[in-house]
Amino acid sequence: MITIDGLSLTIEDIIAVARGREPVELAAGVRSAVEASRAVVDRLVRKGIPAYGITTGVGDLRDVVISPVDAARFQRNLIHSHACGVGDCLPTEVVRAALVIRLNMFAQGYSGVRYDLLTMLAELLNRGVHPCVPERSTSGSSGGMSAPAHIALVLMGEGKAFFEDELISGAEALQRAGLSPVELAPKEGLSLINGTNVITGQGVLAWEDTFRL
Repeated sequence: MITIDGLSLTIEDIIAVARGREPVELAAGVRSAVEASRAVVDRLVRKGIPAYGITTGVGDLRDVVISPVDAARFQRNLIHSHACGVGDCLPTEVVRAALVIRLNMFAQGYSGVRYDLLTMLAELLNRGVHPCVPERSTSGSSGGMSAPAHIALVLMGEGKAFFEDELISGAEALQRAGLSPVELAPKEGLSLINGTNVITGQGVLAWEDTFRL
């Protein structure tokens, strides 16, 4: 069992989760840190304070105000607009590495997401739901925002995923694993796609392969 606290994840831990299918758990202190940063996001939304990607659009739409009633739809649309990869699915070990790296990042308590989103990511790993992430993608900065958007699709009950080595719809994969889709709250769509967890996961696995050689 790999304990995720946001601070101590090692290359060896990532490899154990990615290739050894080691289960994960969240450390006891993670919840308070995550909920503290989530409270900041909730306050921004409640008071209508301009904040990029939370109460405003992104990119060229950064000056467009997003009303609270449209907040959830905006996060969903953000995922849809970036999930534009093509080609074969990345290997499952890469996706598992990306998932545990993203989970570790969220566990630091700086991303403004709900604790429930962390538990959902952990459950994907522990129950063997592996999103299909197309190997060719583009869009955005931070190492490419398209690849993690395909992971987010499955969290929402969309896209495709492998479950018990069968490629099925994201909705069916969650159902067969005993999980329910999440409705993204303000900031969560942006937090899910903004980062380098996929290419970092690829780098970790390449490092191990090189070391073995």
